[in-house]
Amino acid sequence: MVKLNTKNLGFRIQLTLSIFVLLTAIPIGMMWYSSSEQILQNSVQQLFRQSNQVITSHLDDFFDEAHLVYQHQITEQQYLPAVVKQRDNLLKYLANVLAHHDEIDYFYFASANGSLLSLGRDEFGNFIRIESDHDKAGPTTSYSTDSAGIGSEVINTNAHFDPRTRQWFQRAIKTKGPVWSDIYPGAIENVLGVSLANALYDNNGNFLGVWGLDLTLSTLEHELQKNILSTNSRILLISDQGAIIASSDKDLPALMNLGTPLTPIVNVIWENIYGTPPSNTIEVNQYPLQNSTWMTAHTKYKLGEERYLTILLISPICDFIGEFINAKYYAVLFTIIAMLLAMYFGSQGARYILKPINQLQATVKRITLGKWSSRTQLDREDELGALSRSFDNMAEHLQETICQLKDEQKETTRLNNLLAYNNQELERKVQERTSELQNANIQLQLLANFDPLTQIANRRHFWQLFEQRSKNNTGWLLVLDLDNFKSINDTYGHLAGDRVLQHFCSVCQSCIGTHALFGRIGGEEFALYVNDHDVFNIHRYAQQLLACVRNTPITLDGNSIQITTSIGVTHSTLDKKNVYAEADKMLFKAKTAGKDRVIFLSETSPLS
Repeated sequence: MVKLNTKNLGFRIQLTLSIFVLLTAIPIGMMWYSSSEQILQNSVQQLFRQSNQVITSHLDDFFDEAHLVYQHQITEQQYLPAVVKQRDNLLKYLANVLAHHDEIDYFYFASANGSLLSLGRDEFGNFIRIESDHDKAGPTTSYSTDSAGIGSEVINTNAHFDPRTRQWFQRAIKTKGPVWSDIYPGAIENVLGVSLANALYDNNGNFLGVWGLDLTLSTLEHELQKNILSTNSRILLISDQGAIIASSDKDLPALMNLGTPLTPIVNVIWENIYGTPPSNTIEVNQYPLQNSTWMTAHTKYKLGEERYLTILLISPICDFIGEFINAKYYAVLFTIIAMLLAMYFGSQGARYILKPINQLQATVKRITLGKWSSRTQLDREDELGALSRSFDNMAEHLQETICQLKDEQKETTRLNNLLAYNNQELERKVQERTSELQNANIQLQLLANFDPLTQIANRRHFWQLFEQRSKNNTGWLLVLDLDNFKSINDTYGHLAGDRVLQHFCSVCQSCIGTHALFGRIGGEEFALYVNDHDVFNIHRYAQQLLACVRNTPITLDGNSIQITTSIGVTHSTLDKKNVYAEADKMLFKAKTAGKDRVIFLSETSPLS
């Protein structure tokens, strides 16, 4: 048919217009389609990176709590050999550490003879003491106790237990510093745990035993569930051996190895990322799996020497597309409609343009056939008369063409207005999504840096700010601890305890001034950093803070409760590396001396 119509001018015009419209509309449609894909991918990548930062920060807080115990032990190294030789002193030491570190579930000491003394909390917060029946490896008994480890109610017995055969004990005696064990199932069903152990030697280098502390991973699972990005998203912590340590999916059992039918998608992803070298940057990839495209991101978290946890985030891309996919469909539909309209109006225009020529051709043919009546109404019968009549005919049709062009111009204006409106709507939606992402980023930053209960700096953020301020300045570090806080919790409940903590922070903030750095570093433990070079000023400052707290009671259940605090103070100088340990030691002395007081390190006390 093309060959038959190649000499037809109208057909060639219509064919040329169609090719031109196709070459114009298809690239525009492809540009719209690819730009929406890029926006979607960049948005999901940003969400993955933010979620990974939150999880990494929580892992740092989780594991740093355990290392902090052994950092404190360095300052008390000379006293520890005497502590472990006397059972009551050792129990008191274990209870004191647990009281200052809420993340630790069990703290224990295994002697070189194989005897064990352990104190910890179960998942309901009940204290349990596990103790060898003799001064060597053998039978052990579990007791229900108070927070100080005092109690004689038997919970369970074990015919024989030798800690020297355990993985954490063997690793500790082969390493100079604290070492993590492999992750293992704990005593409570479906609860995973990990131990950080450290060997103890006396001043002569004789081996005395191994300290150990246990952390359960249940809080990590809650954190992963809070940070899932969509309904079908999953976040997993995977060991180097390919075992799922923690997961946001409750259907995956503890310590399950990959490769099972329960994890078909993770199995494929793990085959591609297993053995990849550690990197500080998160890698985002796409995988077409199970008739859907999955977005994945992974990074490695260092747990010890050559030991890592892989943080894996996966989500089907369909969870995020929403309006993006609609925009793509609208772009394709709009392109097709524009092509059809352009082809239709091009065809009509071509026909309209060719009409005068066809009429002239028909008139010529009729005259050629002898139909003289087809001549135009002109007085002249020569060729000029015929041209004039043809021109008049073309003029009439030109007026009709102008009217048609005006109608087409109105239609084009309407289409342009519609296109501008659609562009404005698309820009407004992009701006709304950008604003939502910015707000989400601000909320994540607040969650990462501030304590949600008291709205002051959390432990990690406080120590970051402390390091920045004390880097090139000297000042004073005050460590505060609420007195008798446990008894308030036991009497009035934990909600009342939360009110007491908020009240305490509000009172302190009204007293300390705007230039002091204030943060919550433990359950009821707080830290305050002040830039002041005068020891007498800081002594008066601490006494005023004590009086302010003491003189501002709180009303609980209709009762006015007076709260007090104990404060340990040390001087922070550029050459000091253990200011927190010094202040914490002074805090312990303040507690021991009767509470509601402030004790300075002797070298900075104005009374020394």
